[in-house]
Amino acid sequence: MVDGLVHSDGPVRVTRSTKAVTMWQVLRLMSAGALAACHNPAEPVNNGPPYLAIVAQPQGTQLAQQYRYHVRDLSTLKLLDTTITAAPTDTIILSVLPSTYSIELMDLPRKCRSRYGTEEVVVVPEGTNTRLSRFFVVCGASLSITVATTGVETDSAYVWEIAGAASQQGVLGANDAVVLPELPAGSYTVTLDHVRSNCTFVNDGGASRTVTVSDEGGADVTFNAVCSSSTQRPSILSFSPSYHDGAGVFIARVVSPIRNLVNYYWDITDCHGASVLPGGVRARGGLLDGRTSFADTSTVIGAFEVGVPDAEFQGRCSTLRVEDNYGNTSTTAERPLRDETASRPVVAGFNAVLNGSELLRTQFTATDPEGDQVGFFVAAVLRDGILGPADGKQDIGIYNTAGYLGNQVPDLPLGNGIAYTDVYGIILYVVDARGNFTRLEDMDTFQ
Repeated sequence: MVDGLVHSDGPVRVTRSTKAVTMWQVLRLMSAGALAACHNPAEPVNNGPPYLAIVAQPQGTQLAQQYRYHVRDLSTLKLLDTTITAAPTDTIILSVLPSTYSIELMDLPRKCRSRYGTEEVVVVPEGTNTRLSRFFVVCGASLSITVATTGVETDSAYVWEIAGAASQQGVLGANDAVVLPELPAGSYTVTLDHVRSNCTFVNDGGASRTVTVSDEGGADVTFNAVCSSSTQRPSILSFSPSYHDGAGVFIARVVSPIRNLVNYYWDITDCHGASVLPGGVRARGGLLDGRTSFADTSTVIGAFEVGVPDAEFQGRCSTLRVEDNYGNTSTTAERPLRDETASRPVVAGFNAVLNGSELLRTQFTATDPEGDQVGFFVAAVLRDGILGPADGKQDIGIYNTAGYLGNQVPDLPLGNGIAYTDVYGIILYVVDARGNFTRLEDMDTFQ
């Protein structure tokens, strides 16, 4: 049985706005000719320590314009939320209560970059006098390269190299950034090398990115590396992707030494790791449930409704990456998209019909020209707004994450959040061992 449907593109995140008042006195230490700090103090104010000092240290071309700091109290009380306008050489001092504060640097000119990011979190404990938030600002920046490394057995540094209208190279820490000034405008390839074998770049493009630098500068490239336990990381034994009729489908054999695979990430690329899929990589969780639960080796079948004309993906590739519940990740497998028309499974007797108002039953029979049909993936077409906020398009809910082996489709229970009138139809993708598939729709569930 299927317990229920999930959104085809994963869970929907809902953000809620919070409202806070400014309650602290703002002091300032200014250089000659500096701009006044803008604030909106409200009673009661805190006079005296502890203090939160905020300073930027510009390098390179001198900043000639003001920028802003957005300061927020991150505690449950959220009593401080204020924006302060300052000149480049101003030091801002706030008399605050002990808490944890977020300081965000805003309105930097395009050619300026904060080397360690534009947001810092500072803890102001009881009994302290002053805590400092410092931003290292480099101006005249043409290109910024940032790398973030997480996980275990992490790399300590990488060798970076840019190639294009100009060439440069250097060494970058595992969580570091470099700002390159005054590069000629043009297209550049940015590559990180000397990477530990257990580390995988999970950003679009992997360890090699292409970026265009304009005359105005201000281009950014970010790399995200995940380093996994050498003995625990999952792997992909085989991966066969296809695309036709506006749908992307794959079949893969995956391994988890510690039997706790949870997520997979699928994409369509330019065959060099860069996504060409509208909206970028698709992520799905749920491999800890159903037939892939706690398995060391699993066959995973996945399908996605993309809607891009088949001709636009000619000559493209697809990627797959799997991740376990501890954050260990496989390498990213990239294979050419295939569509062997003559080898697609042949489906007969496909029908999805309501059995009263409590469940929907789907049945089909299939044969395969090579006799290698493996299983299927199934999704339901639902009324807009059933699985998330209404967006003017019908919702697509998937039965499960890993697909099914054989030909037996589980019944879809109805009535618990999804009424029989909410179900418009069923989409079935029948898949063989080489990733060839046949896509069918039944949009009449009453017969």
